[in-house]
Amino acid sequence: MSANDVQVVTIIVPNPEYDNSKSARIINSDLGYSLRLSNAFTTLSSNNPNNYDAIEGLLYVPTLSPDVAPACAGSNDTIPANVTTITDFPSNQDYPFTAVFPWTTSMECTEAYLAQARSDAVRGAITFQPSTSTPDAVADVGDDSWTLADGGHWKSDNQFPIYAISYTAASQILNQLALYSGNMTEVPNGDLLANQFDPRDYPRLFAHIDLQGGTNVPSLWIFLIIVLAVLLGIVIIASIVMHIIQRHQRNVLQRRLERGEVDLESLGIKKMNVPQELIDKMPKYTFTAAAAPEVEAPAPAPAAVLAEKTSKRSSNPTQQQSQSQSHQHQHETSFSQTTCPICLDDFTPHTSTVRELPCLHIFHPECIDLFLRDNSSLCPMCKKSALPAGYCPVKVTNLMVRRERLVRRMRERRRAGMAAAAARAAGDEPIPTNRAGHASLWLQRRLRVGAGHPVAPPPEGGSAASNTRPDIARIRSDHALSDMRTTDVEMGQLNPAEPRDTRRETIAVPSDIAAQGPAARRAWRRERLARQQDEAYHVDEATARQADVGRPLWRRVVGRVAPGFD
Repeated sequence: MSANDVQVVTIIVPNPEYDNSKSARIINSDLGYSLRLSNAFTTLSSNNPNNYDAIEGLLYVPTLSPDVAPACAGSNDTIPANVTTITDFPSNQDYPFTAVFPWTTSMECTEAYLAQARSDAVRGAITFQPSTSTPDAVADVGDDSWTLADGGHWKSDNQFPIYAISYTAASQILNQLALYSGNMTEVPNGDLLANQFDPRDYPRLFAHIDLQGGTNVPSLWIFLIIVLAVLLGIVIIASIVMHIIQRHQRNVLQRRLERGEVDLESLGIKKMNVPQELIDKMPKYTFTAAAAPEVEAPAPAPAAVLAEKTSKRSSNPTQQQSQSQSHQHQHETSFSQTTCPICLDDFTPHTSTVRELPCLHIFHPECIDLFLRDNSSLCPMCKKSALPAGYCPVKVTNLMVRRERLVRRMRERRRAGMAAAAARAAGDEPIPTNRAGHASLWLQRRLRVGAGHPVAPPPEGGSAASNTRPDIARIRSDHALSDMRTTDVEMGQLNPAEPRDTRRETIAVPSDIAAQGPAARRAWRRERLARQQDEAYHVDEATARQADVGRPLWRRVVGRVAPGFD
């Protein structure tokens, strides 16, 4: 592996005669020699069989045998006579060494230096070319001057890295090796060093070569990369799981909306209107007041009444659709509701045309059509949705899912609290609950009885259903009023013991509006009801928003990461 930095410093090697710890100490650059070469060298051989993180060793010049000395006669002029050699170190210590030698034009001389360095078991070697026209530059590794005419076998023969530096830098290092080859008092600043260190120690030059791709400092980066990769993987997996859960919850809420189990507008989550084509499909009748029955008869079961209602309107579906779309205003039907809840005008028997909503409340078409189309999809009386089951004009979002869940749980807790309060007030047995732990129909029956509207007992025998239209109208009114009472009580907005008629606020129409006739009076009351509906929706919306953002911060954060944990 190639190097990216070569640093030479002066160190104090302890004398093994009194210190065998090998705890060398670096001399400050003000008192000792130091040199740093960054990218000012060439890697000739990157062998590193021991996988050292850095090539470190005491600098020295290999000593050649006398038989090859004549081959290096020309290169000896570049090496000072008293340069540091391996004999200048204690012989009984296993020090790491780094050789410094010239790469001469004599291949025999260069091979002799390589062989001696190999014999000394060096960690690495630094070489240079003594005869060069550019002493401050280093020839490229592909230059022919770095070959030994052996096909590159010298690299495999010498299993240590070899680096080439410029002649100028090598001369400076060799001169310093000559200065730091003696004892403590003979080196530069020896007197000062002798005061700080033991005079018996050896001041020598030490080389440190950083390797690219080493495992010392880069190991920290590898560890950090692994940690970041693991964290990124966890975030990605958590994000995928979160999106899968959120998509499942959106699909669940979408199906509940299509089945008519959830009304987003009544929960203050999404305001919706009824399209005109759906309003046109709602039945219209000519109003006829219901006659009071002479003998009080038990109320028929709702299923029987609805079946009777369907059979009396039309036994042919095609005929029924034709009547509801083209001749509805000519079909007279008896109703117990005698006043339009929007304009507060009484219906005129055999004259007024009324539109019936799915919740069985009736209104003037000109009143309810504008209200449903422009203001709200909820019935002004019972706050039930006028949209048909399965009709979902909005795209479900995560915000809708979260707020619907929070509002639903908030209302369930309110129902449970009301049931517990009613049980304590009446001294009854514990409230029966369903499998979800919520108050069952017992609560609804208790609230209706407490409001002065006892639940009608089933017909004797289970099949005695009256066939008179006034009974159907009475059950319609009682059924809608009971549902309205339960909804309002669950919302905590009404007192169940207070009659419905006294809860309706009546404000006199301004005289200037009343003077303009019934049409202006009805328009004024329609606008007033629309404003009241908007205000009620804004209150519900603020409640839903407060339930969403009013939670502790940690619950909101965890709820984003793990949907459903609220």
